[in-house]
Amino acid sequence: MANPRKRVPENVPGDFFVDSTCIDCDTCRQIAPAVFGEAPGTSFVKAQPVAGADRRTALRALLACPTGSIGCLGDDDVKAVTEDFPLVVEEPVFYCGYNSPEVIRRQQLPRPAPRRQLADRFPEVRDAARAAVRGTGRHRPTSS
Repeated sequence: MANPRKRVPENVPGDFFVDSTCIDCDTCRQIAPAVFGEAPGTSFVKAQPVAGADRRTALRALLACPTGSIGCLGDDDVKAVTEDFPLVVEEPVFYCGYNSPEVIRRQQLPRPAPRRQLADRFPEVRDAARAAVRGTGRHRPTSS
């Protein structure tokens, strides 16, 4: 259960909020992109849902949050949205909506290494690339 005293400062005022236990897994932003935004290391409520359909979508995100970091101070019936799952992504693909923090951590892929790392690791590659840029032609193999 999200703690209203731990709200992240980026939240706009209103019933819905994200607290500091958020692991920035992107679940809420995938389910309700009009309501939730991304800040460094966390999600936040960027727009409070007003219409009934928007509130229901935000409640789906609340229910799917693997860390329980989304809270709602309104009198909305969270149990009612459990019947909405699984959500249709695109037939025959469905989003079950129940996430574990451990599964989310495993799904997050490492960022690719910078491109220059290969050249730094292999000086001959770096030298050939520099020669090619300068147009010296030294990067081509010489014939015997």
